[in-house]
Amino acid sequence: MGRSRNNFDESADLHSGVETNPFSSAAASAAAMKDAMDKAEAKFRQAKEVREREYAKVARNKESGQLEKDEQDGQEREFRESQERFERERIQKEEEEREQRKTREGEIKDIEREKARQAVERATREARERAATDARERAALRHA
Repeated sequence: MGRSRNNFDESADLHSGVETNPFSSAAASAAAMKDAMDKAEAKFRQAKEVREREYAKVARNKESGQLEKDEQDGQEREFRESQERFERERIQKEEEEREQRKTREGEIKDIEREKARQAVERATREARERAATDARERAALRHA
């Protein structure tokens, strides 16, 4: 019977968790600490990877959004430039039409002025001819 009691004491020492060797206790503590640190590092790495994926996703979305914004800005700029070009062309066409109208009006005035000058010249010539005819008739009457 003594033997079974002795086995019981030994098994109690093994299961009690109290170690009698201080070096093995420190080694177990260090191993537990290392295990905890490894787990913490693994969690940290995983969290970092998740953050990096999220940042990459956000960056892609921003880049995509920026590309869309850049494309929209480009389209707006092209539209604005075409509107400005059409406006400049319209103004230039109006100015050309105004110049053509002024030129036509000037030509018409020149033609009217020339007609008036010719009419005055004709009237003057006719008046001189009448005056000369009258003078000849008077001279003929005086000599007759």
